[in-house]
Amino acid sequence: MGDYISELPDDVVSYILSFLTLRDAVRARLLSRRWRYLPYCRTVLRLDALNVFGNEGYNRVSHRSKFVRLVDQFLDTLRDQTLRVLVLHFGLDNEYSSHIDSWILRAVTMGIKELDLGCQLNLSSCCTSWISHLTTLHMFGVRMNHNDMVFILSSALNLTSLSLEHCCYPRIKCLKVELLGLKKLLIDDISLDIKLNCPNLEVFECIGPLSNLTLAHLPFLRQAKVFPIGRRDGGSSIIAELIRFAPHLKALSFFVRPLVIQPLPLTARISKSCLKQLDLVMLVPYGFDLFGITYFINACPSLEILRLKLRPLTFTRQSPQKEYPDCQHQLKEVEIDTYSQKYNLVELVLYLLRNAVALEKMVIACSDKEKLTTLLQN
Repeated sequence: MGDYISELPDDVVSYILSFLTLRDAVRARLLSRRWRYLPYCRTVLRLDALNVFGNEGYNRVSHRSKFVRLVDQFLDTLRDQTLRVLVLHFGLDNEYSSHIDSWILRAVTMGIKELDLGCQLNLSSCCTSWISHLTTLHMFGVRMNHNDMVFILSSALNLTSLSLEHCCYPRIKCLKVELLGLKKLLIDDISLDIKLNCPNLEVFECIGPLSNLTLAHLPFLRQAKVFPIGRRDGGSSIIAELIRFAPHLKALSFFVRPLVIQPLPLTARISKSCLKQLDLVMLVPYGFDLFGITYFINACPSLEILRLKLRPLTFTRQSPQKEYPDCQHQLKEVEIDTYSQKYNLVELVLYLLRNAVALEKMVIACSDKEKLTTLLQN
């Protein structure tokens, strides 16, 4: 069998080795001088517990030294290698920052432009030599102080995509992003003020107890997802900010936990708004007046798709009844998830039907036949 394997072409052997864990690949390469420096045939290099050890459970403090040793050995076997993406997810802390810096720098020399980094370290302990080479950066669980953030946003001038997920920002009150080439920005689990000045931004996502959002002109923003968990103003001011400074925004997904949905300011009622799709995820108490949603619909005259997901709160709060004058809309599709008789949803549905001029489809999710019958009777 050994003779048969040795007769295989290098590219076939390299392809076979690429399916092994890094630990087994290192062992296999040591079996033959010819195999030792065979190229890694994949352009995405994943360094995590599953791909190094073959077991996701091997991500403990006791496995750190072995992980570092295996990665060092594997990278030493690569010659004239071309990589596109490096994924590094392991519980390494500042003690191993020099190794992490060395791995990323070596990957940069192999051509990587995308880095997915998930380690328990302070960013200031590395990254000074490679950050400017990246076009895509995703960080998970990384600690960044004010100086780290300033350094990234001043040095990563080639970034087109930046993602910050469950990162820690001690002593940072405001996240100011000014990257001229940035096209995609994703921020998860953040409670800071955010100031954006990214004129080429096309996609923006922000999830967390957002304190405040300040925007400059975003002429190319097409898609936004903002879940400002914890705000009690219904998020009206944030939606107004997006509609005002992103005139070509086409799709907006928004999380609302209102006690009262406030009307949008008059500055947000822009007749030239390009918004075509609005997804609202709402945590609302029983008895809440859903007609407040019409403020959002009427502020976006070009809206064609409305998706409404209701997530009930456990308490009841009776909203004051208001008069809502009829206003025609251009909706073509309406989807409502979680129908309940404890909301005035029937009245809202009838309002939408009565004022529809282009409606093609309406989908309402009902949990049982009794609720469906009640809805149809109305």
